[in-house]
Amino acid sequence: MVVALLVSGCTFSGINKFSEGLQVSQAQGSKITLYSIEPYSINAKDMNQMYGYPVLGSVDLSHSDSERMLEILADGVWKWRWRNSILRSEVACFNPRHIVRIQTQNDMFDYVICFQCEGIEVYRNGIQHSYAGVLAKQREFDNVLVRSNVPLATY
Repeated sequence: MVVALLVSGCTFSGINKFSEGLQVSQAQGSKITLYSIEPYSINAKDMNQMYGYPVLGSVDLSHSDSERMLEILADGVWKWRWRNSILRSEVACFNPRHIVRIQTQNDMFDYVICFQCEGIEVYRNGIQHSYAGVLAKQREFDNVLVRSNVPLATY
């Protein structure tokens, strides 16, 4: 089954795109990993980091978890976009606690997610690609991490 994050024309803080029609398919050999990160780098000099955030742990997602996480993200971006078209809200922070990494045959996409302020930074091959909003619940991402004994952020 193909899951798509297709949110062209999404605007957030002046950036005009979320992704360029990223299509992800398990059948095409994509690997999807969920990371737990600490939003602050306090005492983190000895920890692995991604985009300046300490990594607490990660789990390679099963096919069903991959589909569910990507579905939540795509739906959350659509909901944020619809709500924001009415309310015109802006973010107050960016304290991400999760990263979803999608490794395809040719590219690597990282979605650095702050559910607190509803922001997502999107990186393609390590370079910031776009920024968007997401209206989704952190709990489902946390449940996958906890089920795999990956620690959650403490802050």
